[in-house]
Amino acid sequence: MNPFAIYFPQFYPSKTNDAVWGQGFTDWSLVAYANLKDQWARRAPARGFYDGGSSDVHRAQISEMKDAGLAGLAVYHYWFYSHQELDAFENTILDHDLDFPWFMIWATEGWSKRWIGDPTSIVTLTDSPLEAEVAQHCSYLARCFDQKSYFHVDGRPLLVIYNLSHFRNPAQMLESYRKALKALGKDVYFAHFIKNPFDVEYSSLVDAT
Repeated sequence: MNPFAIYFPQFYPSKTNDAVWGQGFTDWSLVAYANLKDQWARRAPARGFYDGGSSDVHRAQISEMKDAGLAGLAVYHYWFYSHQELDAFENTILDHDLDFPWFMIWATEGWSKRWIGDPTSIVTLTDSPLEAEVAQHCSYLARCFDQKSYFHVDGRPLLVIYNLSHFRNPAQMLESYRKALKALGKDVYFAHFIKNPFDVEYSSLVDAT
């Protein structure tokens, strides 16, 4: 099977990043900063500093991925119960179903400034979601799973969870999602990341690692 690419959607401005980092901040800002400080060899993407919020860009990228022989996309999904972040790419797929397999990696961590040594929280993800919050998220997930292009394993839509240890009770959290999704007619194939030895214990809770 040909590989899937991981798709990071951080390359366009958002209200949250504007408020915290300054108007127009995107991850391109980090690329430019590293070039300026000679932290690594000067570089720019072959496509240029594209607008990751543009549907036209998304379509062109998918076309290039097909030409390159990629099998599909694993799209980072930022859902914080209070709101969703960086959802432009998902919206393009949901609005047009671009005939290219994809699934979501739910980035289950809050946003902070820790990558610059500052633990200040930017966006918080609760570690104990309420039943109503889970239901709202599952309603959105079900809409994604209904797309013809959404990737399935043995007939079940795949959802990868980046960090199960974020949740106070991972087993309870997963059970609440299974229950809510089954109520919507979705039998989901759950997977998770093993980022360190402590994550291994959660493998018994999911279908794949």
